[in-house]
Amino acid sequence: MWDEELVPSQVRTEDGSTFGADFLSGTVGMATNGIGTILAAHEGGFELGVAPIPGPDGDYSTFAGGDVFVLPTAGDHVEEAQAFIDWVLQPEQQGLYPAAGFTPVRTDVLTDEFRAENPFYAVALDAAARGYAPKTVAFQALYSNTGPWGPMFQRAIFDGDIDGALAQGQSGFEEVLSSVDTQ
Repeated sequence: MWDEELVPSQVRTEDGSTFGADFLSGTVGMATNGIGTILAAHEGGFELGVAPIPGPDGDYSTFAGGDVFVLPTAGDHVEEAQAFIDWVLQPEQQGLYPAAGFTPVRTDVLTDEFRAENPFYAVALDAAARGYAPKTVAFQALYSNTGPWGPMFQRAIFDGDIDGALAQGQSGFEEVLSSVDTQ
């Protein structure tokens, strides 16, 4: 798609600050991003559809994870924070998330009524039910703008060097994982 100029040229230097803007402006016909951009587009007045990303085995590909609660180890309100987390993760509160523009994290809210009222979120939750997120304390170091994930994709897409990108990514991931304090 890059070689055929089907991708906007500015994505080569995209830093995340305008992520999804081309889709929302109507100049890009397909976007693989989170539900937030999709809903902003829908609220912007144009018709759209939502579908999972096709996977290599005929199923579909999904990453389920990335949203976390963080409590400082020296925090003074650990009990209150835990009470809030327990409350916000209950099905009653989770069912309210779509009205606020957020995707619930509990798939047990997927009732027939929820599906009818929130079809885009239902697609996301169906995908999340089969999603996978590797568990690692190094998530940010691996997937942030300074980690190995981004440069691997850039090399593969913009330089067309798939094998070199995969080798670079593997090496980068191994380096990060070997330097992480897992204690």
